[in-house]
Amino acid sequence: MVKTEVKVKEVERDKILKLFENKTLNSFHLTLKEKLENSKICKDDELPAKTISLGKLVSFKTSFGLKTKIKLVLPQDTDPNLNKFSILSTLGCTIFGYSEGDKVIWKSEGIYEEIEITEVK
Repeated sequence: MVKTEVKVKEVERDKILKLFENKTLNSFHLTLKEKLENSKICKDDELPAKTISLGKLVSFKTSFGLKTKIKLVLPQDTDPNLNKFSILSTLGCTIFGYSEGDKVIWKSEGIYEEIEITEVK
């Protein structure tokens, strides 16, 4: 089952929405923007520890059997060699705000893939 409600820290929501100001948005960015505008807003200390937010280390497995860990970061902190992925990447847009145990659909290069979030820390 794919979960639709996401939770986000208010300060992170505002920081990410600012990234969209005066920019041409692609479909993934529009999806993230809509997700942020419709998410459940939490105070910093109220966000569940197992919810994906900026700086969290996320382990997941795909329906194709790939298992990996990434850290979700702001665009300027992206470093693929250190598995630091931008919140504005297709993967970042997809998993942001979901929690450990959730399953979500990731669309990348025309392929739809189910991702199960196995650990968030």
